[in-house]
Amino acid sequence: MQARSDLMKTLDQLSEYVDTVADGDENIIVLSQFVPTKGSASDQPSPTQLNGIVISHPSSGVLQVECGKQDQVQSYICIITAGAPIPSSFNINEAGQLFIGPSTVPGNTETGTGPVTGTNPFAAILDFNPSRKKTIIGLTPGTTYYFVFIGINASGVSQFSTPVAAICT
Repeated sequence: MQARSDLMKTLDQLSEYVDTVADGDENIIVLSQFVPTKGSASDQPSPTQLNGIVISHPSSGVLQVECGKQDQVQSYICIITAGAPIPSSFNINEAGQLFIGPSTVPGNTETGTGPVTGTNPFAAILDFNPSRKKTIIGLTPGTTYYFVFIGINASGVSQFSTPVAAICT
């Protein structure tokens, strides 16, 4: 009986999250990797925009990036792009590829609801490891990489952090 009660509570939290925070937007749900917590979503504030991003170069083709800690954040997602920062409008297809917003994806007539089916993905690495410390390997020396962090908790998703750039050595 306790397992059923726990499951119902988790489903209620997910429903509240989808209705109030994500507004049914698949991209937000995918990026957030919803993690249920004890209590209702209203027990804690949504995360604020993350800052304090520091990048180091431990070896050739490797960058380490760390985001400043924020008490209410349960999971830190990092989006890494090469050559240009992530655009402010994008979609994610079923393969996890980022696409620039609907108006710039050839052949796409969708309004942003559902997966984008265009043919030009915006190259990016999505690091869903919940840690605020990331090690990115296999990068191309001489290429500029941009890092953006997102904070997640049961109440919501933070705004993207300001992009921080580093040239891989």
